[in-house]
Amino acid sequence: MSRIILFDLDGTLTDSAEGIVKSVQYALAHFGIEEPDTEKLKCFVGPPLLEQFMQYCHMSKRQAETAVAVYRERYAKTGIYENRLYEGIPQLLELLKQEKKTRRWQKSTRWNAGWCFATRRVWDRSSTTLYPTL
Repeated sequence: MSRIILFDLDGTLTDSAEGIVKSVQYALAHFGIEEPDTEKLKCFVGPPLLEQFMQYCHMSKRQAETAVAVYRERYAKTGIYENRLYEGIPQLLELLKQEKKTRRWQKSTRWNAGWCFATRRVWDRSSTTLYPTL
């Protein structure tokens, strides 16, 4: 039986949809686009932002790069705090720690504010050593 258990961070350990969607709204507002329906913007949760701005909003690559930069302005200051652990995750990680399982989690992007915040929350709540797999 394996001693290492790998988890994806977003959507598995944490729910980051609120911070992502609100940051997308902020980026769209920069271009004069209003989208009050947050359900429509949930398509931005998961896929790479650059491609999603290009596909969903029909932006050029240059516009999408600007949108990602504006998105990150808000996400780094506010969106990271609109990220929460799913119910039961702290208890699960603690149980795995007690069973001497090595817990590793990863995020598709190499390093960003959301990853730092969310992994810090996982660390704080599970009292585990963090070994990110990047």
